[in-house]
Amino acid sequence: MTLPLESLAVVLTTLAVPTAMAIRHWFHYRTTVAKEAAKSARLHTAINGTDPNLRSEIIRACSTMESGAPVMLPPLETPCDHEVTSTETS
Repeated sequence: MTLPLESLAVVLTTLAVPTAMAIRHWFHYRTTVAKEAAKSARLHTAINGTDPNLRSEIIRACSTMESGAPVMLPPLETPCDHEVTSTETS
């Protein structure tokens, strides 16, 4: 029994599309699992051997870094490298 070429294309498409989608979802899932494992490892490394009072601050800092949120740092307290002249202050 031979199938016409159109029927063969339909059968292959019917099998190929779900297979490709399953592979895509599996790859996305494994990538997410690997990223989360790396985050957990970094957090565990940061917390390991620290003072229990500092752990909440470390967890907050790691969570901020991992989320990509902008971090507001205090301004640097360094003196100016040049002298201020009277024209710059007015």
